[in-house]
Amino acid sequence: MPLAFDDDSVIVTEKLATRLGVGVGDTITLFDQDDVGNAVGDGHALTITGVCENYVGNYVYVGRDAWKGVSATVPVFSTLYTTVTEDADARSKLSEEIGA
Repeated sequence: MPLAFDDDSVIVTEKLATRLGVGVGDTITLFDQDDVGNAVGDGHALTITGVCENYVGNYVYVGRDAWKGVSATVPVFSTLYTTVTEDADARSKLSEEIGA
């Protein structure tokens, strides 16, 4: 079943939710990291809005507004998930627009 994701969403993967014993409505705290990946700072408390299936890795997906509510740091996005049409011209246009 599709899970809505908008700018206020905080979605955790199912296995992570199970390991942490959390679910929708619970709070999860995310920490900034230093250059080698160690947690630093006091963390950013976010309320979980959904739990999704994911078969590789454990993740927390955070919408832009949800993140803005807990940190002044502008997030860097390195991955884009999208659904594309089978139309080759439309796929090519989308690829150009996102700079791929």
